Amino acid sequence: MISFVVERLGSAVEVLESQPTPQFLKNATSNVTIKSLNLRSNTATNNLVCHKLLFPSMLRGCHELASTKVYEAQLQIDASDSSPSIYAVAVCHFDTSKWNSGHPAFALLGTSPGKGTICHWIRADEHVWLRVQ
Repeated sequence: MISFVVERLGSAVEVLESQPTPQFLKNATSNVTIKSLNLRSNTATNNLVCHKLLFPSMLRGCHELASTKVYEAQLQIDASDSSPSIYAVAVCHFDTSKWNSGHPAFALLGTSPGKGTICHWIRADEHVWLRVQ
């Protein structure tokens, strides 16, 4: 994974990963509020994401993120200021024109390739790699 990242982005990189969801929140139905949102990378730079793959040993599939913005957010689990907050990473895809029309995001959002932006949270076991400017 490191070799792939250095080959694509160089050695001056930063890795972002979402904080794991605490066990007591896994089945919670509370509202979530975005307390802060910070743009970390815009569409002008390519970034990488590495996903954990289902395989008997640790294996990650990495690919470039073109036409995306990467955000980091602090999420508040309910309206109470005393409730825990979670650090999370989100990726917004601005050009979905080359995506497979059967991608589940299109069905969930009622859209199709090339129509609109698709944003999603990055899981705690995934890594987003950014080139340090």
